[in-house]
Amino acid sequence: MSSSTNKSSQGSSEGSSVKPGDRASIIQLQKVSKSFPGRGAAVEVLRNVSLSVDENTFVSIVGPSGCGKTTLLNLVAGFLAPSQGSIHVRGTLVHGINSDLGLGYITQDNRLFPWLTLAGNVEFPLRARRVPKENRRDKVANLLEMVGLKGFEEHYPYELSGGMQKRTALAQALSYDPDVLLMDEPFGSLDAQTRMLLQQELLKIWKRTGKTILFVTHDIVEALALSDRVVVMSRRPGSIKGQLEVNLSRPRDVFHIHDHDGYGDCYRALWHLLRSELPEH
Repeated sequence: MSSSTNKSSQGSSEGSSVKPGDRASIIQLQKVSKSFPGRGAAVEVLRNVSLSVDENTFVSIVGPSGCGKTTLLNLVAGFLAPSQGSIHVRGTLVHGINSDLGLGYITQDNRLFPWLTLAGNVEFPLRARRVPKENRRDKVANLLEMVGLKGFEEHYPYELSGGMQKRTALAQALSYDPDVLLMDEPFGSLDAQTRMLLQQELLKIWKRTGKTILFVTHDIVEALALSDRVVVMSRRPGSIKGQLEVNLSRPRDVFHIHDHDGYGDCYRALWHLLRSELPEH
């Protein structure tokens, strides 16, 4: 394998935005803060977060529990409104849920409809958008084949393993061809072997579809195996402590990621950014 290098940056969230590169920015957060009502005083979850994500890239967010990683995704999706600052997707201000922004969201729990078959679950977003029935049928078949579920179209979610349910959720999110996939610890509940299998499948799908992925994880090995860049959040109120460009060669073999040239340097740099934010420190 060719040798690799990595670069890390530290500093305030305001100063840690990615500099413009060869690809156009698709997500932009400018000085975003978020607080929630609390007993007697507001609870500040995010503080002054500025972040830019280029199209067709894979960016992961890591940080200690409670630092606002999921809140950040919910803000980008429009489920929450920032207390301060602004969020743009493809230059459009995010102001509530907007299907025209081209965002797909995969949560920690699959949120599949238990009364629908796998095909029905994948078809549901297309029906909601009034896609013609003949077009829906072919698209659903292609998506289920893409995620390795051909032959399971008429099964119900409860009949399948957790990994197969995750594959269904991914196909469902891809059904209306979003530009961006927001993924909130999608593999965290799976066993180690299934998790690695799905990580590898996700990389293949990402390469095939060219989506932009913003991925939250608590696992720094997972972040390094998948990502072009890893964003490290501080403890609450979450801000961007630093970022790491993961210059490991692609395609990557997640089953042997430790053997990639430069992996050790990347791991040490990422751990250096993260370790002081963890509770034991």
